[in-house]
Amino acid sequence: MIEPKYRYIERDDDFEAALARWRQHEVVGIDTEFIRTRTFFPIAALYQVATEEELVIVDPVRVSRWDGFKALLEDTAIVKVMHACSEDLEVFARHIGAKPANLFDTQVAAAFLTTEFSPSYADLVKRYTGTQLDKHETRSDWLARPLRDEQLRYAAEDIVYLLPVYRAQVAELTRLGRLAWVQEEIGHRIGFELIDPDRSYANLRKAWAERSSCPTSFAAFLNTFSVNTRSSR
Repeated sequence: MIEPKYRYIERDDDFEAALARWRQHEVVGIDTEFIRTRTFFPIAALYQVATEEELVIVDPVRVSRWDGFKALLEDTAIVKVMHACSEDLEVFARHIGAKPANLFDTQVAAAFLTTEFSPSYADLVKRYTGTQLDKHETRSDWLARPLRDEQLRYAAEDIVYLLPVYRAQVAELTRLGRLAWVQEEIGHRIGFELIDPDRSYANLRKAWAERSSCPTSFAAFLNTFSVNTRSSR
C-alpha cells in the first residue's frame, strides 16, 4: 500500500482556499472522524475531503468558518461520495446544520452489486483496488491535540481510495442498469431528522409498556434519562 499524501488544514483562510478548489469538481469524496463515547450526539473531530487532485484533512477543532463547507455539502451539482454515511450525516447536521444533497454511498451501492451484507470500506477497497487497509487507529481519541502522525495517516487512508471505488461501482451499476436504483435508495435514507434527546426514550424497546404499567417508575426513569442525555451533549 502506498502511503497517501495529504494536506492538513487548521486555518480558516487555507480552508476557504481549498473550498474554492473543491467547487470546481463534479465529484468529491468526504469522510469524518468523530467521538461519540460519552455524548448523545457525535462530536466532529476531523473532516477528510478527496478530489482527483488532492487529499485534505480539515481540523474542526481549529477551523471556525463553516458556511462555505455547508454550501458545498448542500450543492446539488456536486456529487458527495461517502461510505456508510448515516452517522456522518448526524455530524454534519449537528456541527454545521448541513443536510448534504446529491450523495453517493458506496456501502449502499455495494448492496446492489454483491450479496455481502454491509461490507466495510476496507472490504470494498480490497475488492476494487486489491489494497489491504490497516484499521489500527479505529479507536483513537480523535479530539486529542496534537494528533499523532499515525492518526493522520489513518484518516488519509480512510478516504484516499473512495473515489476509485466510486468510479468502479458507477461503471458496474451503469452496465447492469442499476444506478438509478442506488440513487433512489440513497435519497430515501438521507431524509432523516435528528432525534430529540428528551424523546429518545421512545426508541428503547418496551419503554411504552413501562410507561403504562407503572407511571411513577417510568417518570423517575425519564427524569434520569433526560438529565443524562442533556449533560452528555
